Amino acid sequence: MTEADALAAAEAFLTAGAPIRARRHGGGRIHDSFVVDCATADGMRRCLLQRINNRVFPDVAGLMRNVEVVLAQLAAADRNDQPDATASARLKLVASREGGSWTCDLLGRAWRAYEFVEETRVVERVDQTWQAFEAGRAFGRFQRAMSALSPERLVTTIPDFHHTPKRLEALRRVCADDVARRVSGAADVLDRVERHVWLAPVIQSGLDDGRFPVRVVHNDAKITNVLFDAALPKAVCVTDFDTVMPGSPLHDVGDMLRTMTSRHTEDDPDASQVHVAPDLLEALLRGYILEAGALLTAAEIEALPLCGAVIAFEQAVRFLSDHLAGDVYYPVDAPGRNLLRARIQIAQTEALLAHRVRMRILIDRFLAEGQGDGAGAVST
Repeated sequence: MTEADALAAAEAFLTAGAPIRARRHGGGRIHDSFVVDCATADGMRRCLLQRINNRVFPDVAGLMRNVEVVLAQLAAADRNDQPDATASARLKLVASREGGSWTCDLLGRAWRAYEFVEETRVVERVDQTWQAFEAGRAFGRFQRAMSALSPERLVTTIPDFHHTPKRLEALRRVCADDVARRVSGAADVLDRVERHVWLAPVIQSGLDDGRFPVRVVHNDAKITNVLFDAALPKAVCVTDFDTVMPGSPLHDVGDMLRTMTSRHTEDDPDASQVHVAPDLLEALLRGYILEAGALLTAAEIEALPLCGAVIAFEQAVRFLSDHLAGDVYYPVDAPGRNLLRARIQIAQTEALLAHRVRMRILIDRFLAEGQGDGAGAVST
């Protein structure tokens, strides 16, 4: 996918002016994204153009209906004077010249465009407490805005996305096949996975038996899916609605705990250095409960201290499965990269398990404060 392809595709959208330049944007692993400069009488305007990956999302029409519904819900929350992701309503699709929210080019490639949210930035890794606090608040606001939306209105864009037991079953099938002849070299990680298999049904069993209500949630609650103000220490909005679908808030909180409570990344070379930073953990939980604590049932609150370990375990299983299958899903820059990622995630699982008691104390404290009343600002 070239910048020339993107510039040609931009002509199919009702941008503010004439598209004159396109350049690649971001490091996303799924879609091809470009910033397109459009010349207007008042100067340059920009849009974010994306070539939708229909291998990952084969039902493009269903995907885009979901995005339209989510954006409408965020806008409705704003109109009702609820501070539930007011800034998220700023995310707006650019209509195609055919009148829809997406279009196909002559080669059958699906495209969409958003108005570019100016004066914002993306944080690649959490390293300051205010970032964790603001991200927790942003996803909490998003969940509050979605609480009035019936899950039945959305299609499931990726079936069983957070079905941890099925992810574990898939790993066992890959091990049995061993098509890439890598099982013996991953014995240490497989042993650690087996020690934690009890985590697999923690969230899914609650959804299956009705203890946890099915809700509309983001399902990809990572720091890179939050836009931050370019000048101020605050989150502007949540982005990337492709996996917004029925699920559990525990999935989102679990992903935040997995990715935002450590100053290490999933590609760090030394798994022995993985740990949970207490300041990030406290800031994240405070921010989230400030916004969404009142939404949660007693059963969901009881499961909160485990949900981070569940999602870290799930991601370890996914990385390990891909390594054993020959690296067919996650891009790698060197042999063994997905095995390294699996080691990092199983280490993160164990680190989060070690903080269960601390999380229980923090959660109870923040809930007792009236879902965050008096929590105050988090220092930078």
